[in-house]
Amino acid sequence: MILLGFLIIFFQINLIENASSRSAVLDCSKRNSDGLYGRGCSSKFMKCYNGKLYVYRCRNNLKFNVETAKCEERRQVIACINNMDNDRIIVKADDPFDCSKREDGVYGSGKCSTTYYHCSHGHSSEMLCPAGLYYNDKLKACDEVDSIDECNVLTALQGYNERRESHLGERGKYIERNLLSTFNGNRRYTGGTPRLSAGKEKNSMGHDSNDKKRPARQTL
Repeated sequence: MILLGFLIIFFQINLIENASSRSAVLDCSKRNSDGLYGRGCSSKFMKCYNGKLYVYRCRNNLKFNVETAKCEERRQVIACINNMDNDRIIVKADDPFDCSKREDGVYGSGKCSTTYYHCSHGHSSEMLCPAGLYYNDKLKACDEVDSIDECNVLTALQGYNERRESHLGERGKYIERNLLSTFNGNRRYTGGTPRLSAGKEKNSMGHDSNDKKRPARQTL
């Protein structure tokens, strides 16, 4: 009976390891697979191009962010905020902003970001908001972070979770549940840093702690 128990445990471990290995394999031979890919909170990222796989690593201990397809600080990467250092599920990064089918003008990325894009004759240019401001797509302006829906930490996580669910199904939702148990709906995701919404936090003098000098909204 003891031997049988060991055999059962051995086979269970093998099944887990095999499933984990499969989730970590990127097949670049599939149709429309070209692009960049990341895996959890990791410095390593991959690229599929013409059916071939290329592996890269971010410098200076930066982490690859599938939301921006860039190497960024750990605090800016939603997978790192949720402590997904050992996650083996591969997620495709967002494609570069495409202006080929857009009218000339300014556009946001749909995420909490200090950058936005200017489209001109089908070409895109990445623009930067003034220090302390984030792009508000509803107003087409750089605005205070507390006014921007995309900067809610739950919204940021749910966007990442949707990509991951395509690989895991219902199991992928553990990310959202984990975050809900940690943060409330008033938290903000500002470049990876959770923050309370304006008016929700008071200092010892009874004034809003967010009433310090703030950059003014800037219309583009």
